[in-house]
Amino acid sequence: MVRHAFTEAEVLKRIRVECNKLGSQKAYAEFCGVGHSYIRRVLCGDRSPTPAILKPLGLKRIVTYVRAA
Repeated sequence: MVRHAFTEAEVLKRIRVECNKLGSQKAYAEFCGVGHSYIRRVLCGDRSPTPAILKPLGLKRIVTYVRAA
């Protein structure tokens, strides 16, 4: 099975879509069990999404390092 790797922009877009579905960033934050200010900071690019934020999207964060050219 081939898994799609999402860009950060795609993940942020999915978070925004979920916020809109639930009515607000605060509602999505409560759903995820995190503070609403953290969701705002993630969407502004100041913080990375936590597992609690990614889990409802069916995602997890994996960091990959590759050899420099």
